[in-house]
Amino acid sequence: MIIIYGSPNCTWCTRALKLCEDYDVSTAYLDINEGRNRDIFKDLFPGATTVPQIIVDGEHIGGYAELQRHLSS
Repeated sequence: MIIIYGSPNCTWCTRALKLCEDYDVSTAYLDINEGRNRDIFKDLFPGATTVPQIIVDGEHIGGYAELQRHLSS
């Protein structure tokens, strides 16, 4: 399971979702501007200033480039 924390109009978030779709992997997208997602985002990724922030199988791997490396390996 891949969890993507992102925001609207984020090109890299959209690309991350498309990449997951291309690899046919189960994905959850959480908009950091909805509900408590921003608080959760800050707790999970202290100091993070960009989105997407991506978790794969419970482990934070980073952003789009790290997801691309993970899926292509």
